[in-house]
Parts: sequence; structure tokens; C-alpha cells
Amino acid sequence: MGIENKKYYVEVDQIIHKTSYQDGEGEFVNEFTETAQFDAPTPKEALSYIMRNILVSDTIDVDKLEMNENNQVELDVLVDNDNYPVDTDSEEYAQWKEGRITLYNMHLIIDIYELHRVTKL
Repeated sequence: MGIENKKYYVEVDQIIHKTSYQDGEGEFVNEFTETAQFDAPTPKEALSYIMRNILVSDTIDVDKLEMNENNQVELDVLVDNDNYPVDTDSEEYAQWKEGRITLYNMHLIIDIYELHRVTKL
């Protein structure tokens, strides 16, 4: 018998600022929250799901992420105009380093909840 999936609910707060290679984080641009509910065998697999399906990235190593004192996962991701992560090996990244294009810092605050069915009122 394999590992049984559990139901998870996640809230992903995304806070976006313009950023430059030379000056760092700059002007506030936008803030929004995305939510999802899905099945996964473990909280780490739930986090992997978030990275692949909400952030649309397969380059973030979830094994290196930890929860903060508020039981949240926080991280910063360099993104383009469409909020897609930018790889450090890409031409976009090289242009950003030279100051030719604008990229953005997306600060993520992720809350993961395991859902349980109520059995008594």
C-alpha cells in the first residue's frame, strides 16, 4: 500500500517590486494572493505542487526551503513582466544585469494547511 494523499489548502501572497542589479529592490508594483486546494502525500510535495503550478517553476529546490517562525515559507524570486521566474543562465538575466531591461523581485509568503474532515459538530 502506497502513501495516502492528504488534502491541502495553500495561500500564496505575492509582493512585487521593481529591481535592478545595481540598486536592488525598488518601487512597489503590485500585491496579490493566490489560493489552491489539492491532494498531495506530504507538505513538501504540496510545496512542490505550488512551485510547479502556481509559480510555474521547476528550478526551485524545495528541499532547501524552511518554515519561518510563523510557520510560513518565504522566498524571493526574480520574475519578468508576466511574473514568470527568470533563470540566471538566461539572456533576460544578462540584459537585466546590464540595466537594459526591468525585472521584478517577487517576495512569496506561503501558508500551507492540511485539511481534515469534520467528524463531530
